[in-house]
Amino acid sequence: MLAPALFDYDQAGIAYYKPDRNTGTEPLNDQATIDFRLAYQRCPTHAIKRSDQPFNARPFSETGKA
Repeated sequence: MLAPALFDYDQAGIAYYKPDRNTGTEPLNDQATIDFRLAYQRCPTHAIKRSDQPFNARPFSETGKA
């Protein structure tokens, strides 16, 4: 995991963005931006998505319920 402060895996092994529970609503500070960019560019599965707007998604939870 290239950015463990930003990403973690759930019990099924699916990665999620920790600071805002995968909603895309938490802005990145300068250091987090560097860490995010590195993880984004080097993600072998291209699973990391980025956007300038919040995602239309329910917050991540381990149980699948928000």
